Amino acid sequence: MLGRLGAQAWDDLEWLTESELYTYFDEAAKQLARSGVFVDEDSTVTLSAGESQYTTPAGWISSVRVSGAQGVLRPASTFELEALDSAWETAQGPPYRYSMDAGPLGTVTLYPQPTANQQHETLTHVYHRFPPDVSTAQTAVPVPEPVADYFAYFALQRARGKESEGAMPEMAAHFAERVQMYEQILASYWGEQE
Repeated sequence: MLGRLGAQAWDDLEWLTESELYTYFDEAAKQLARSGVFVDEDSTVTLSAGESQYTTPAGWISSVRVSGAQGVLRPASTFELEALDSAWETAQGPPYRYSMDAGPLGTVTLYPQPTANQQHETLTHVYHRFPPDVSTAQTAVPVPEPVADYFAYFALQRARGKESEGAMPEMAAHFAERVQMYEQILASYWGEQE
């Protein structure tokens, strides 16, 4: 990156700090996360009898699939659960639906509530997530090799668009076009995030 910014060392740059550049990388990672690039699976949640709400995994953005011992659970809104069963909040049995809006933000609500028969079963959650923050202390981001260029163009766009003696608006516009091209390509691979 230093070569692309016209420097050999950080001391050669008076208009951009290393910390600022990593802030741009972190911004790129967050943008990719919103596009659905980072997917993870969590199977550490154990069901408890009479408990319908469970905390989503750390870094959770949205759910792709939720499953239990009975198989894949179908998503449902609170409205759909109310239409399905007037006593949905207290109904018990093997869970076969889940809702992301029936409880507080950051929780998944199962319907019906697990019974003693389902206690100790595992809930598997496949979800879109935010990656760890990118900084001078944490520089690695788990992405496929071709996606690494996205980070470079994103950071160059921000750096060259910054009001400073190193500003190059025409190059910032060029890098912005490259970022958009990568986002279109990534959307064709991973789809549009809803």
